[in-house]
Amino acid sequence: MHTGFIPQAIGRTWLVLAAVVATFSSTLCASANAAQEPADPMLASMIANAGARGDGKLLSSTLLLAIETQPEAAEALLRRAIEAMPTEETALLEAVASTNPEIAAKIILPGQVTIAQRQQDIADAKAAEPLPGFFEFSSWSGEATLGGSLISGNTEEQAINVGLKLDRAVGKWEHNFVLLGDYSRNQGEVTKQRVSASYNTKWFALEHGYVFGLIDFEYDDFQLFDWRLSEAIGGGYRVLRSKRMTLDLEGGPGARQTQFSGGDLENEFIFVLASDYDFLIRDDLTFTNDTSIFIGANRTTLNNVAAFTAQLTERISGRFSFEAQHDTSVPEGQDRTQTATRASIVYGF
Repeated sequence: MHTGFIPQAIGRTWLVLAAVVATFSSTLCASANAAQEPADPMLASMIANAGARGDGKLLSSTLLLAIETQPEAAEALLRRAIEAMPTEETALLEAVASTNPEIAAKIILPGQVTIAQRQQDIADAKAAEPLPGFFEFSSWSGEATLGGSLISGNTEEQAINVGLKLDRAVGKWEHNFVLLGDYSRNQGEVTKQRVSASYNTKWFALEHGYVFGLIDFEYDDFQLFDWRLSEAIGGGYRVLRSKRMTLDLEGGPGARQTQFSGGDLENEFIFVLASDYDFLIRDDLTFTNDTSIFIGANRTTLNNVAAFTAQLTERISGRFSFEAQHDTSVPEGQDRTQTATRASIVYGF
């Protein structure tokens, strides 16, 4: 046997294997490149312009329209959108995954991960971050409202309403603070002067079940009392929870202190029932309905506020609301039911 035969055979074998690997790698690269169709320049420009405006909702809408126009370039279009607004990556991934699940399943992002894997990575990273403190402004969202009317001619009437709402949802905790004021004059005389404030906190001990605490304050210059303060604790359940709709029902015992105009202070036990319903009709239109019933030994009060809110710009919205209040114990000559219709401008922050 020739002594150089074995080394030569091994060398030829390695050459063949190298050629096979090279061919296989080029095939994979070709397939990957084929999956990454270049984005149409016009569509890419649309996405870039939407991102430059800093409007996340506009960018998502533009991306979905671009993918619908050129589905074979969905991967390139999505990457372009994320590059345009990195802070909106989570929303963009969710928009594509929920609207085009079949296309989303084929998209491979940098790092050779799918959309689902990238969403999980973001969720894991967020879960590992320390929770913001209660007094950290970044953990709160809110809105300020202003509305009013002026009527002149045979009658002169001026009315103004202002409001402030703050919300915080971190971990298993949710906090909600609402402040509302109404003032009106008719023919030079004050006809309404009311201030109300409430604070509600919820701790979700279960996926849908929670424990709540409530403090509610009301001042009304045209009621039998000067002010009224209520406190309650209890349990609640999130009956509905979806991307567009939520419904919370809750109830529990509490106490109420009422300072009457005559100087007497009344204390009584109460039971509170409440509901909180939010419905995102479409991306720029929301309907909400909040109901609370305070059942006491001496009186029962009911309050219901229904509102439609239409988003006009990223931070400015218009709101039309209707509030009804019913009190079983009012001064003689006054109606038990009062209503307030408001048209307001809302600034979100």
